[in-house]
Parts: sequence; structure tokens; C-alpha cells
Amino acid sequence: MNLESSFAIKVIRLFVVETKKSLQNIEQATHNADINSLFHCVHSLKSSGAIVGAIAISTIAKEAEALARTGENNALTDHPTRLRMAFEAFCMKSAVAKMLATSH
Repeated sequence: MNLESSFAIKVIRLFVVETKKSLQNIEQATHNADINSLFHCVHSLKSSGAIVGAIAISTIAKEAEALARTGENNALTDHPTRLRMAFEAFCMKSAVAKMLATSH
């Protein structure tokens, strides 16, 4: 995918908007110990992160998904913070930051 194409910019922007929502849902699900909601949120984030090249996000989401699958609530407490940090790092990458700053 050409990173300067309007399609790539739209995909990255959509990923950023949806990931912000997903992170809020993950934090809420973790707080409420809602393992089912958490599983579905991290499963989606794992896939979408991999698609856009957000490998750190995808990897952390994969870890959280495996823990959620086995019901290990206590082991999941740091994953929302780790996901948020990985998301912020992704948004700070120069190519991504440029896409987010570009108006189309």
C-alpha cells in the first residue's frame, strides 16, 4: 500500500478513530472484569493492528486475547496501559503522524 495514497490515509485515520474507541472499551471491560467483552475487543484490535502495520498493538492484543480466553483476569490488568502506550507510539511515527496531519 502506497503510504501517501488517499486510501492509505483513510485507512490509518479510521484505524486511529476506532482504536481510540476500542481502548476505552478495553479499559472499561478490564475495570468491570467483563472478560467476554474484553476478549472481543482485543480480538478485533489484534487483527486491525496487524492490517495497518501496528505490530506492537497487535502483539499486545494477541497476548490479552490468549489470557482472556483462559479467564486469567488478574494477568490482564496491565494490558490496557500497554495497548494505550503502543497506540500513542504508533501515532507518533513520522509517516502516521504525517497522515493524521494531512487534510483530505
